[in-house]
Amino acid sequence: MAERQTEDRDDLEALAAEYVVGVLESGERRRFEALVKTSPEAAEALMRWENRLHGLNEGYGAETPPPSAKERIDERLFAAGATSPQKAGLWQSLAFWRGFGLVGTAAAVALALWAAGLSGEVSQTRIAVIDAQKATAQAEQNLRAYETELAARAERLAQLEGELAETRTGLQTARAELAEALEKSQPILVVSLESGETDYRFLAVHEEGTGEMRMTLVSGDTQADKDFELWLVEPNRQPVSLGVIGEGRTAVALTPEYTQVLEAGGLLAVSIEQKGGSPTGVSQGPVVAVGTPQRL
Repeated sequence: MAERQTEDRDDLEALAAEYVVGVLESGERRRFEALVKTSPEAAEALMRWENRLHGLNEGYGAETPPPSAKERIDERLFAAGATSPQKAGLWQSLAFWRGFGLVGTAAAVALALWAAGLSGEVSQTRIAVIDAQKATAQAEQNLRAYETELAARAERLAQLEGELAETRTGLQTARAELAEALEKSQPILVVSLESGETDYRFLAVHEEGTGEMRMTLVSGDTQADKDFELWLVEPNRQPVSLGVIGEGRTAVALTPEYTQVLEAGGLLAVSIEQKGGSPTGVSQGPVVAVGTPQRL
């Protein structure tokens, strides 16, 4: 039973192929067309062969033969032997033409199959080329993004190296100032001003018995339209401005009263104010560093 179904499917495939190629006789074509209307299997086979062989129609248009073509064909095939009692030759052999027709059908179907296979290979090759082009474009895009990220990281590294160099310079200056103060016989006060919330660090050095204090910015960026302002903070009193301090070493003058407060343990604080300092005598900007005096 299974073998019979296989043979029926093979016959159906052959009929569909011959129908699409156009080698079926008119009666067979009509019977196959009627079968397609009632048999889903036949309709599917017809659709498969039409899809396979549709490329063969490209480049060919419909042509109507002249009326004289049929007459010339009849004259060449049948005129000489129509009234002759002689034995029909090869060209008048019905068996020959049937066999030739079968061979032609087989050749046409084989050609169609070869063309369909070739078309499939070409399509697969085109798909592979498109996929390769997409992969190449994606790789180029990833490479550009990586190069952009690498350039940004290199720029950030250079910036950090510059900040590190500035910090080292400030630290060296502060150490030199501290060493200079230590060489003197008078006791000194050292105030390290910093905050865990910012990168700003300042170092203040005051030699007791003098009315001066030296301030140094150790780390942190300055702002072109802003100034640092130094404040003396005494418990239970309003902070007092000691003036604007610059980017490098700044000498801050202290009155006897302020000197006494500082030497008694008064706090120092630095805020960021508008250019020239706070106009109100009260801190307007954020406080970025605070420190307590340490006696050495």
